[in-house]
Amino acid sequence: MLRPCLLLVSLLALAGCDGSSATTTDEDASTPRADAGSDAATPGTDSGVPRDAAPDAPASQPAIVATTLGTLETDAITALPYGTRGAALLDALTLSTGASASLEDAEGGALDPTSFLDDDARVIVTAGDDERAYPIEMETLENTTVLVVPGETTPRRLDTRYFVNGGAEWIVLDRDSDTHFCMPSDIASGTYGPADGEATFVCLEVMGLDGLGMLGAATNDDDFTVELEVSATAIRGHFHGELAARGEGEPVEIVGWMGSDRVDSGGW
Repeated sequence: MLRPCLLLVSLLALAGCDGSSATTTDEDASTPRADAGSDAATPGTDSGVPRDAAPDAPASQPAIVATTLGTLETDAITALPYGTRGAALLDALTLSTGASASLEDAEGGALDPTSFLDDDARVIVTAGDDERAYPIEMETLENTTVLVVPGETTPRRLDTRYFVNGGAEWIVLDRDSDTHFCMPSDIASGTYGPADGEATFVCLEVMGLDGLGMLGAATNDDDFTVELEVSATAIRGHFHGELAARGEGEPVEIVGWMGSDRVDSGGW
């Protein structure tokens, strides 16, 4: 009787434990599986929305991710080159997803993107209802004058020295281009412009700028201003305005920044 029992057990296994058929019907094959890892759509939901994301997910936090101009710190942009316009900085920024950036001055007013940036400017990054401010810190100029010349896409960077010339004037001079900056030896820190009149004379001279020959400007000329920080060991300054031609030639709009430690005239 051993062999018939083995045969009977085998037949039952093929048929299923309850004797029903193990054949899969078309109806069974079309029924979706409800595994834990299934991506099948839940009835009544949009299959195009990822399961882990809310349909109205908020924008990312406002942030600057990277910049190709200056150095990105945690909450600031430092070492920004002088002569950088606002639009150029905005183009250089990589922002967090969904964020936008604009420029403000220290009082919160909007900055013209075509203007040159300075230490008082800030980048404002906005995402949704949140915003974040990144103050701007310009580069520190060491024995350098940055000169923005009309028609030139890149500012000139001039090797600069600051020294007393014959005890009469302090001179910042770039010998290669015959560009120099002169003022009385007793001048102090401050802003000098047309309102100061003839008593305060500060000049900037450039040789060969745009083929116009010697150009010069003094603070008592119209539309030319010089801002200076002067000490016994260094000079820092910003000048802007119309550079009047000496002799023939049209005036030229010029902008520059300078920074130099004081050296003996023989130490160049």
